[in-house]
Amino acid sequence: MKKFCKKLFAFALVGILALSVLSTGEREIVSASTAKAQRKKALKAYNSWLAKRESKYKGNGDASHRNKENYEKTKWFMLIDLDKNGVPELIVCHPMGGKWEDIYVYTFANGRVVQVSAENGTTGQMAAISANNSANGMHVIYKCRKNHLHIHSSGGWWSNDKIYCMKQGRLHLCAESMEDSMMDSKYFQVNGKKVSVKKYRSFRKKCKDQNNKNRSFCVNNTKKIRKKYLK
Repeated sequence: MKKFCKKLFAFALVGILALSVLSTGEREIVSASTAKAQRKKALKAYNSWLAKRESKYKGNGDASHRNKENYEKTKWFMLIDLDKNGVPELIVCHPMGGKWEDIYVYTFANGRVVQVSAENGTTGQMAAISANNSANGMHVIYKCRKNHLHIHSSGGWWSNDKIYCMKQGRLHLCAESMEDSMMDSKYFQVNGKKVSVKKYRSFRKKCKDQNNKNRSFCVNNTKKIRKKYLK
């Protein structure tokens, strides 16, 4: 009788484990299917949002020739899954004039496009991430393999790198470096904590962004380009 009970228990345990595995597999399939459906809805919504906000600004390179359009007017955009939930966020660039752009991040939530707040909780125009540099410098905005938003700025003797992701629904400055040869100063931080250059480089190495082949850049906000990227 004891042997029979042990066998019966063993069969029941195997059955429970099998059902558990099947249930987990079904959840993963449903989750992937849901993310795919949400992504499709998000891209459609982003397309409509961008179509209403094409920037007509034509800068001449002069910093004094400032853009007077509403901050939502978008010249360039790209997609980055900052929170890594399978549905990308919309990164938009608003030209300010000269070598200055303001960057805003939007996400798809509750069936509509909503702005992602800055790390300090601000929204609207105040939530801008500025990409700016001096006359003899340059800046680059791109996505790395880890789905981070990178903003690199330089001005000849100085350089600044900012790397953003999302945490708890807000933008988060994952890491930053600032190097100034004129002042002979260097600063490195990861997740809000000052770190050594070795630890900072270790974090950066995971991005695999050493060359342009591993980077994705912004594209023009035009009907033709949107049709290509938002499908």
